[in-house]
Amino acid sequence: MDGFNKSLDELLHFADTLKLREKELEQQHTSELEKQKAEYEIQMQIDKRRIEQIQEINRTLTEQLERSTHKQVELEQRNTVLQAKYNCCAEESKQIKELHNGKKQRIEELEKIVRMLTNEKAKLDNEIKQLKTDNQTLADKINESLVQTSPPLPSTTTTTK
Repeated sequence: MDGFNKSLDELLHFADTLKLREKELEQQHTSELEKQKAEYEIQMQIDKRRIEQIQEINRTLTEQLERSTHKQVELEQRNTVLQAKYNCCAEESKQIKELHNGKKQRIEELEKIVRMLTNEKAKLDNEIKQLKTDNQTLADKINESLVQTSPPLPSTTTTTK
């Protein structure tokens, strides 16, 4: 009977050891889950701040694009007016040369106006080219920031007991 009691005591001791080990493992598991949760929350805060920064950059770029687009439209309208004036002056100069070959002074004055308008047109064409380039760059940056603002998929951890 002593051997039986000894074996029973050993089994009870082993069971207690297993329970303690199971409790330790549960505590380790709980501790690890809390650690992972804290790391996940920190990463979420970092990602949230990054998204807010990207959204602010996106708003700024969008505003810049709107201003640049508005300026481009104004310059194109101004260019259209100047182009019409240029065309008018060029036509008037042509008619004067054909009809009044002797009125050289007036023709020279009109040619001067045409040259000034041509220079203005060239300047405006250059500004429009630069604005179009700037607008494209801003549009590319907006597209790039929209791609970067898509939130990452949360990683899921599976636990087994």
